[in-house]
Amino acid sequence: MTATDDKNKLEALILLAVRDLGEDLGMPGLCQPNAETVLFGPGGELDSLGLVHLIAELEERVSETFDQDVIIADERAMSRSRSPFRSVGSLRDYLWELMNNEEA
Repeated sequence: MTATDDKNKLEALILLAVRDLGEDLGMPGLCQPNAETVLFGPGGELDSLGLVHLIAELEERVSETFDQDVIIADERAMSRSRSPFRSVGSLRDYLWELMNNEEA
């Protein structure tokens, strides 16, 4: 599997988690997500509690799917000028950095 395949697999994992959360919480805006779907912040569907649920779910799914433990919400994420939680695409890119031990 190539890096592009893995990154696409990661995005699919995030999209599924977002869709499942949208269905569980009755948020139609999250039920058909794409890379541009705004998750958190101005215009975002999730409040702080919803974001915590999504992060916990993603940490578990990444561990199961990629056999890799990641901590998504840490000081690196919180100190960025642009939130990695803003959209599906920004979250995918941030997770990819974490999973590949890049300077996140």
